[in-house]
Amino acid sequence: MDVVEPVDAGTPGAPPPPPGMGRVDRPPPSTDAIRAFLATVRRRLMVRAALRTAGYGVALLGAALLLLALIAASMGPAAFWPGVTTGVLGGLFVVALVAGLWRPARAMRHDRAAARHAGVLLPALASDLLSAVELASPDTPDPRAAAVSARLILAFQDYVAGSVGAVDARQLVPLRPAGRAIAAGVAAIGAVIVAVALSPMMARGLRTLGHRPSLFEGAAVSAVPLVGDVRITYHYPGYTGLAPRTVDGSTGDVAAVKGTRVRIETHPLRAARRALLLLGETGEKGEITASLSDNTLTAELTLNEDASYRFWLQPALGRAVREARSHHLTVEGDAAPRVDIMGPADRLELATPRPIEIGYSASDDYGVGTVELVYRAGDRPEQRVLLRDGGGARTVQGRTLWDPASVGLGNAERIAYRIEARDRDDVSPVPAAGIGKSGTSRTLYVIIQNPHESLEDRLERQRELLEKFIGDLAARLEYSAGAAQGPEVFV
Repeated sequence: MDVVEPVDAGTPGAPPPPPGMGRVDRPPPSTDAIRAFLATVRRRLMVRAALRTAGYGVALLGAALLLLALIAASMGPAAFWPGVTTGVLGGLFVVALVAGLWRPARAMRHDRAAARHAGVLLPALASDLLSAVELASPDTPDPRAAAVSARLILAFQDYVAGSVGAVDARQLVPLRPAGRAIAAGVAAIGAVIVAVALSPMMARGLRTLGHRPSLFEGAAVSAVPLVGDVRITYHYPGYTGLAPRTVDGSTGDVAAVKGTRVRIETHPLRAARRALLLLGETGEKGEITASLSDNTLTAELTLNEDASYRFWLQPALGRAVREARSHHLTVEGDAAPRVDIMGPADRLELATPRPIEIGYSASDDYGVGTVELVYRAGDRPEQRVLLRDGGGARTVQGRTLWDPASVGLGNAERIAYRIEARDRDDVSPVPAAGIGKSGTSRTLYVIIQNPHESLEDRLERQRELLEKFIGDLAARLEYSAGAAQGPEVFV
């Protein structure tokens, strides 16, 4: 029986619909059954496509990863490897996603396309299924436009719905073909793991792909020289008093006192758009930018510690290159001043305080600064007396008259004194006592007896000492005489 829904009266004044013509608010049950069958087939087909895409996609990515690792292991680290790896793997992922999922989903988004795919899997119903879908399509005139044809169409749709209802969509679209793809993906993952575990070269290549190397690591090693003869200009620290010096035809090694500014000039032997000096044996101490102008490479640095450097060149196209052998940066030692002292005696005893004449001499490679007399009375803090400023002279000599009475002594107190000189080094760390490194002489001593002690007391102590010495001498003489006579013999 044909089920006809009530017809909307429509807009007032509009012509009445033809007899038997009506509007369907919902599709008949047979159409719902056909669409549910097609939705199940579409879902199964998309699941199978997703599994195949995942399996073969992983296999393709694994093969590409191993190939890139092999190439990276042979070429070595480079700055472009992370970008190349991301680009290649990302591109393959997008291609697999588009080809394996997006295109099938787009192709089967309509019921007609799903009916065609189902017809391929179910050839006996291919034509009927497609016709039923087309008759139920919204852009097809209402099948009940004529009472007779409507019954036939609905009967046909009921027949198709009953036919597809007896078909199990899970068996119609099996997922077993996707098993080969999954196996291929698992095999690719296993191949990557085995390559990393058993092949050090492949493991190194895989690390290289994800490692962003330093400038030193990422540069190729040149077997031939990168630059010609090197010209080095030394600008010494001001305290040395040395004029600038230029060395032509140098090998590139630098040796100078700490704080020297060095200018390096040379000619690159290959075209380059960028040049650096890589500091340290592996570039671990940074880099210095070099300027390129008229085929001349120029770089400047300040010599503060022993190190090394290599020339690094970046061509207009291609990989950067560095030298195989490093050039040395050597800090020459600046010794402390050498100081000598001349006094009346190493240990001088005075009955009463009186002035002492002290001579001294000091010398330094790059000039003597201040010269001081340093003394300490007993356990008191050290005291300093400025003798002179050497003014940068290489050698300084002089004499001074020093009066110990100015110290303020106790009874029989000892005074230790020496001469200390400093150079004018303002580059090295500044000690607490002043600028420059210090050199010191040997230490001399002066002992001043108690000035308040009377002459009679001193004479009495000397008599006691004399008597003690005489008693010891007499005892020694008596012992020597008895030993010479020998033992007595009784008969």
